[in-house]
Amino acid sequence: LDLAKSLAYTCVQMYDRMPSGLAPEFVQFDTATSRPPGARRSAGKGNDFRAAGSAPFNILRPETAESLFVLHELTRDPIYRDWAWRIFEAFEARCATPLGAFGSYPDVRDRRPRQPDDRMESFFLAETLKYLYLIQDPDHGLDLLNGIVFNTEAHPLTDLGPSGLHISPDLSKDVRQRAR
Repeated sequence: LDLAKSLAYTCVQMYDRMPSGLAPEFVQFDTATSRPPGARRSAGKGNDFRAAGSAPFNILRPETAESLFVLHELTRDPIYRDWAWRIFEAFEARCATPLGAFGSYPDVRDRRPRQPDDRMESFFLAETLKYLYLIQDPDHGLDLLNGIVFNTEAHPLTDLGPSGLHISPDLSKDVRQRAR
């Protein structure tokens, strides 16, 4: 669990350290092998990674929101809700369009507000916003430790049944009885 918490913190820092408040697609960590010859390590906290030059954009990915949701469910530590809220506010401030949709952000390194791209991946609604919503709703009723499983598009399934397919609780009981 400590490793998961540390990784989540790093993911949140990818948002917090960018001028736009949005994480880039990926970062480059400042190590001795990643610096040009003769260059010195950046001094001070917050200078150990930077947005990769080839991927300074944010396409509204869900992985950080999902990680924060799961950690909050396991620990009930309110810091994960706080971090998720900051990420939501950054999406709202930088990626919302006049039509009420959200678009990818072209360069998270830019302090000046820019127009989001006219493109929204389906996973933003299906996953990113769902996790950001669920972490703010303490009474959501999904019990991750006792039977709820999320599929790859963050749809909660309550019973996978003997075949591995999602089936209703009534049908699941019937299938189990027939299998005897």
